[in-house]
Amino acid sequence: MGNTKKIIITFKSATTTVLKDTIIPTVAISTSPLINNANKAVYPVTGTCSENTRTVTVNVGGVSATPTCTALAWSTTLNVTGVADGASVSVTANHTDV
Repeated sequence: MGNTKKIIITFKSATTTVLKDTIIPTVAISTSPLINNANKAVYPVTGTCSENTRTVTVNVGGVSATPTCTALAWSTTLNVTGVADGASVSVTANHTDV
């Protein structure tokens, strides 16, 4: 009788799940009133968004805030007292994705 060898082969595997998100987020500005003495320290800006729990970056004349999208909406107030008077002021909102 010859020598016999026993070979044991063990296989291991792993699994995971991933989120597929190919939809581009949307964002809109709903309110951006005239900047005046009454609201320049707490200037309100509101809007809608499509990615709950994600941030929206809002910029008013160089002053930024990052509210969170909640219930498909966002709102923030900014202190825009340093923004130049008499100029056209740009108001933008950008929405981040996964």
